[in-house]
Amino acid sequence: LRPLPAEASPVEVAQQALSRNAIIKILVEIVQELRQPLTVINSAVEIILKGQLGAVSAVQKELLDLALAGGQRIEKIIDALTSISGMPAALHPDADILSFIYQQQ
Repeated sequence: LRPLPAEASPVEVAQQALSRNAIIKILVEIVQELRQPLTVINSAVEIILKGQLGAVSAVQKELLDLALAGGQRIEKIIDALTSISGMPAALHPDADILSFIYQQQ
């Protein structure tokens, strides 16, 4: 998106607004797609760190602590993106956007 000139027509303004809305919709879908697996990963690491699946050596704990810290940093980024996008609490995924996201892989 580029800044609109002061003499932009109403059509140009509407087109740019639609583009912004499309970007926000895609951002919302990406945030949701990142949040779900990250929650599973962070939860699994926490369970292992607590020793609920057996003893954890000092070396394993060090690596798991790093993994959890990284996951928590990503969670903060996702929270910021959620705030920026103005994502509603209850959101249903858009099938077209999801297929676009996964088609890029």
